[in-house]
Amino acid sequence: MSPTTPFKYVSEITGSGKTNNLLNKIARSTQNYILAFPTIDLCDEISNYLGQRKVIDNVVVIHCDNFENPLHKFFNSVCQDKNTRIIITTHATISRCMSVKITPEMKDWNLVIDEDMQFFNVHDFSLTDRTTPIIDSIVSVDEYDDTFYEVVIKDMTLAQKVLDGTSNDSLMDHTKVLELINYLLSDQYTTLIPKRIYEKYLEHTRDDDGNGLGKPKFKKFYCLSLVNHNFLNGFREITVLSSFYEKTINYLMLQWLGVPMERIKLGTSKPHHGNSELVTINYYTRINWTRTFKKKEINHPLGKITVEDLILERVLRELRNKEFIYSSNKDLRRKETFGSGKLVTSIRGVNSYSNYTNMLFMQSLNAGSTEVALLRFFGISRSQIDFSRTVLGAYQFISRGAIRKTNNNKEISIHVMDKRTCDFLLGVFPNATTVYHEMDITFVKEEMKDEEGKREPISAKDRTFVSRTKKKIREGKPIREATMNKYNKILKEYYE
Repeated sequence: MSPTTPFKYVSEITGSGKTNNLLNKIARSTQNYILAFPTIDLCDEISNYLGQRKVIDNVVVIHCDNFENPLHKFFNSVCQDKNTRIIITTHATISRCMSVKITPEMKDWNLVIDEDMQFFNVHDFSLTDRTTPIIDSIVSVDEYDDTFYEVVIKDMTLAQKVLDGTSNDSLMDHTKVLELINYLLSDQYTTLIPKRIYEKYLEHTRDDDGNGLGKPKFKKFYCLSLVNHNFLNGFREITVLSSFYEKTINYLMLQWLGVPMERIKLGTSKPHHGNSELVTINYYTRINWTRTFKKKEINHPLGKITVEDLILERVLRELRNKEFIYSSNKDLRRKETFGSGKLVTSIRGVNSYSNYTNMLFMQSLNAGSTEVALLRFFGISRSQIDFSRTVLGAYQFISRGAIRKTNNNKEISIHVMDKRTCDFLLGVFPNATTVYHEMDITFVKEEMKDEEGKREPISAKDRTFVSRTKKKIREGKPIREATMNKYNKILKEYYE
């Protein structure tokens, strides 16, 4: 089925009036609208905004804070309540509506999504001998195309028992199993697994001799549920409001689906933020900021600390006695860790921090290996994924501060971790000043025990050789006898 519903998007910088323009249009219109926002607070804010424009009698706000069953209220408002013209709800509610078994016809409704909302969901299972039969008893695959199989329900009766809670096997009640079944039963999603990944799953045998060689301990099953044309064709029109939308994973996924997307230009469009000469962008490393990199141990006068700890100590010196907002996935997010900083838990759609002129973004939102492995079959690279998550995440976060004010006349201090993010922000704030805070990052060498209990470093060459050989063993590739002898010798010398 081909997409027939117009899919439009507004990809303007923060503060260009994307949301205001649309709300003014809706206030003047007589058409029906479903407005999806990233947070509950923003839903309530938009409701008040429309109220100021005398649009109140036919507006309903639906989310989990004001309705015990928001899905029931949502579908009732769409299908039965003829007095409702505007539904304001959250991304989470729309996503749940998409994943139910049957979604009502909404051809009379326009869907507006404010900020980037995910159109896919990854399912990832690490299976043992005990849990592998559970997946095998519930799902099977059908032919989809040359690259993918479609994952489908194998035993509908069993699947329904799991959903009803009447299955005899308690392991089937696991949240991840229930989630997968819901997506498989939804007519709004198609669940795909790359043929290469599924065939590896079927061929996989675990190594039970306990020597740490051969196949991994767990058997992996992972697939991806992607919104399909039933959902996309279910509305009168779909509009997404999102800065740099073309660089998001969701845009790339919709391209893969063949959705014809039309970019809408606003009369208030502007290529750059105003007053960017007041902005200073601080960064601390030329290496891209990732979960792995920031946790690397380094040599330090105080002992072994991580790259993240070193940079945080430097940043807090720069921000001493200043009010600032920060976003971090650091394990210790207690107030004393960040001094006078205020933690921001949502990096999108929050307008309550617009008086802050100091901002720190330390998050590393790069994707896990499972998601990367799946998305590459859709033509999306790791660098595109990491850019969409971490760099655009940084932009969204700093846009919560005083930068969002078009008439801002205060100096702005932005602290991001890497040059990649700094360079992108410089394209948005072309007259900004950039400051590189060079750090003394000397990594601690990885060491292994020798036979006498002392510690000796393993060379980088040997460590790379071990890693490559282990990968070949896992993948079942042929290995020469000399290679295997060398591999066993290194294991014995450094690892046993």
